[in-house]
Amino acid sequence: MEIPGAPQTARARPHPTPVQGSYGTEVCQPIIYDLRVIADEETKEVLIALFAGRKAYALSAALAAGTQAVKLTPREREALQWIAAGKTSWEASMILRVSEKAIDKIIASAVVKLNAVTRAQSVANAIRAGEVEL
Repeated sequence: MEIPGAPQTARARPHPTPVQGSYGTEVCQPIIYDLRVIADEETKEVLIALFAGRKAYALSAALAAGTQAVKLTPREREALQWIAAGKTSWEASMILRVSEKAIDKIIASAVVKLNAVTRAQSVANAIRAGEVEL
């Protein structure tokens, strides 16, 4: 692959970069990250601007997703509060006088509502949404 403005001896390998495709899917498009081999300053600026624009879009989308109203039940809020305090499921179940399995189900429900993947991420999202305090 020949890069405009790059010395002939230098070789840059394109790296796949996720780019937003149709219907919200991500597709991979090769973009060169090794700017050291590009001699043309204008090309560098364009690549940096493209990268920065994509990052800004991703951050704004994440911020918008985090500001959506979350409707946790009082029990989910209470369970997440104890998890945020560092309690295990067993400890939270003893405090709330329910089974450990019930706590796991309550937390799993909150994880889904908060668009999280892990319990820790759900706690962080709940704190951001103002549902839980430290």
